[in-house]
Amino acid sequence: MLSNNNTNTLYGNIVDECRYLMQKLENTKMTHVFREQNRAADNLAKEGTKVAVFDEPNILLVPHVYAQK
Repeated sequence: MLSNNNTNTLYGNIVDECRYLMQKLENTKMTHVFREQNRAADNLAKEGTKVAVFDEPNILLVPHVYAQK
């Protein structure tokens, strides 16, 4: 993440956005934390694998999405 190599991976755009945001913030610092030491992030990552991504919203969600605008 700290290198300036262009990424052409599935998550390349996310990595690029993180780099951009880090440049905009002052005094940012990245450190590596092992999964065993960061259970909150580990649990979020595990939950993220259960999430389904759809190209279009589920028809049952459409009224709720428009109600929030």
